[in-house]
Amino acid sequence: FLRFELKKLLCSFFGVMKFLFPLLYLVGAASIWARFVQTSPDALADIGLVVYTFPIVAIGSYLLDLEFPYVSGGYIESRALYYWPSVALVAYVLYSFFSVIQEVIAPGLRKPRSWKR
Repeated sequence: FLRFELKKLLCSFFGVMKFLFPLLYLVGAASIWARFVQTSPDALADIGLVVYTFPIVAIGSYLLDLEFPYVSGGYIESRALYYWPSVALVAYVLYSFFSVIQEVIAPGLRKPRSWKR
């Protein structure tokens, strides 16, 4: 009984985390972008974007041997075309990560009983 209750509690916890972490990541991304747009266009302004989307930068720069910001265009446009899809991808990976953990901890527990036959 205690084990079932612990699984239920962890399932609920990760159910909240799978929405909370990506949401907080998106809110942070908006604040980083707002600060980036207000700074002067130089290499130091890109540091916030690079640090916040480091997994994408690591893949693009080191594995694929590309040069930041990976797309052509004007200064703000090229960074926007890189940053927002990168942020969306990282948020999706966070959501997927917590969804998988939730399913591994308690397989089938998060589905309503009416779905089971």
